[in-house]
Amino acid sequence: MNLNGLNIESKAVLAPMAGFCDIVMRKVADDMGAGFTVSEMVSARALYYGDKKSRQLMETWDHKGRYGIQLFGFDPVDFEAATKLVLEVKPDFIDINMGCPVTKVAVKSGAGSALLKNPNKVEDIIKTVVETVPIPVTA
Repeated sequence: MNLNGLNIESKAVLAPMAGFCDIVMRKVADDMGAGFTVSEMVSARALYYGDKKSRQLMETWDHKGRYGIQLFGFDPVDFEAATKLVLEVKPDFIDINMGCPVTKVAVKSGAGSALLKNPNKVEDIIKTVVETVPIPVTA
């Protein structure tokens, strides 16, 4: 698999899943040969405001496979600030969550799958992230 020049060797990958893809699970998947692992979804707004727990969700190690950080939110300004912080962790790519259907977590605020109701906002967020980071961006 190839993500905009980022070669993924293995066909097995660990998709981001809230409450499941903590650092221990990602490490196990990486040790078992996953081509990439992705953090649990991290709130762009929480990172923007300096939330320590959100920073902990991005923790990583010297992984064998590729590593991505998944961000969720609804405001391009939050994403711009958050992606600069994400780069400190040195992920191989950033994934923007546009699929979470959980009302309490994402949809109520207009994030996750609710973003798909607003294509202009999706475009603004993607454009902001792509222009801010030198690594591949997925959604």
